[in-house]
Amino acid sequence: MFPLENQTKAACDNLVSMRTTLFLVTCMAFLAACPTEAAETYSADRRAIQAILDAFTVAWNKHDMKAMSELFREDADFVVVTAQHLRGRQEIYRYHDDLHKGLFQDSQRKARWEDLRFIREDVALGHIYFEHPDPKATGRASRTALALVVLTKEKKKWWIASLQNTLKYGPPLPEQFPVAPK
Repeated sequence: MFPLENQTKAACDNLVSMRTTLFLVTCMAFLAACPTEAAETYSADRRAIQAILDAFTVAWNKHDMKAMSELFREDADFVVVTAQHLRGRQEIYRYHDDLHKGLFQDSQRKARWEDLRFIREDVALGHIYFEHPDPKATGRASRTALALVVLTKEKKKWWIASLQNTLKYGPPLPEQFPVAPK
């Protein structure tokens, strides 16, 4: 082999090695960016879902059932603590508006997520713990509940698709029970 051939071969080997290194570094940078983007989306979704719970609680405590019902999909389901099944945003609104004009006119709640997980990127499932803001509350105010909530994301917006509210502590009020079928 001639000395020039050795130099040319070494230069080619270095060029291949540099290209390989550059390719690997580019791939690693791309892969490193992907989880960050996914984590940012996940974090934004969690914030949006927390905002729904915050808005739900504010609306409940202000007795603004129109605002509360607007957090639900048009075709949402809501099963209340007495097992009455409400179908659709309008029925959810009417039921709760009637309650808050009478029996629940002084009702106050605080709420927190017990857990929340994403079944898919556009479907989340969680449990909300509801309680009175005053830990010394008595009577019906002392009731606590656990709600199973399914949320769906449509056109970049999260909605409550279904909520099943279960009384955890305290008796349901007789006035809440639906009239028995005849």
